[in-house]
Amino acid sequence: MSCSAQLAMFPTSARLQRIRPDRNEWRWYALSIQPDLFGGAALVRRWGRLGTAGQMRLDLHDNEGAAANALSRLIRHRLRRGYMMMQPDQAITPAEVPASLLSRRKAGQPRP
Repeated sequence: MSCSAQLAMFPTSARLQRIRPDRNEWRWYALSIQPDLFGGAALVRRWGRLGTAGQMRLDLHDNEGAAANALSRLIRHRLRRGYMMMQPDQAITPAEVPASLLSRRKAGQPRP
């Protein structure tokens, strides 16, 4: 599932996925720039396993330009790590993830 779309000159959001069934990896990563209440910008980073709510982190920046630079740097880093850019209509939804991959393993249980 590759995305051949070119990145915008100054993207303000991105969604990436890395799916490697042989390693039992079904991950997503989302980035967006949001204004904060103090005139700066926040880079919202969300990530997790497909089908889960995941985790969130806010990185505060002095202005939107600094946040856009950080967003571009993180996109490049994730692409080097094997993630692929996703368009909103290409992203796998939780309903499409096999149920066997979403079930939690009990402690000591081997991976499938």
